[in-house]
Amino acid sequence: MASLLGSDGERPWWRRPATWGMVLLLAAIAAGLWFWQNKRTADAKPRYVTEQVTRGRLVVTVTANGTLQPTNKADIGSELSGTVARVLVDVNDRVKKGQVLAELDTSRLNDQVTRSRAALDVGQARVRQAQATVQEATGNLQRLEEVARLSGGRVPSQAELAEGGASTRAGGSGERASGRGRREGRA
Repeated sequence: MASLLGSDGERPWWRRPATWGMVLLLAAIAAGLWFWQNKRTADAKPRYVTEQVTRGRLVVTVTANGTLQPTNKADIGSELSGTVARVLVDVNDRVKKGQVLAELDTSRLNDQVTRSRAALDVGQARVRQAQATVQEATGNLQRLEEVARLSGGRVPSQAELAEGGASTRAGGSGERASGRGRREGRA
């Protein structure tokens, strides 16, 4: 039939239906993009709601997250170290000068006082023992001197007299050392 009509069978591009279908499809896509872009722009604009002006109280509520810092902060400490037995105040309580804030567990301190008293008792016993030793050495020295006087220096020997004097002096120095230890124990 194409030979009858005298055409070679190909149409020009503007007469082909596929070309116009593609043009219509591109036009529909462009129109859709334009509509979508305009809607996005319209949604991005701020919207205002207006009302009639009235007088009244304005209430503003602020909600925030964060950490509060005090305007006045005081660090406190204790002269003694130990375990806290009771805390008598709470955070943000108002306190007065001289108010007791916490109590320490005094069991360790009481134990230390008991040990110190026991050491004092031991020191006092040593002092009494040293005093008894001095009295004994003094008595022995006096007896030796009396025997020497009565015997005319023949009995006891000079070595025994020197030994008795040394014992008395040693007992006296021991008594003074024990007395020093007793005074330190009381302190």
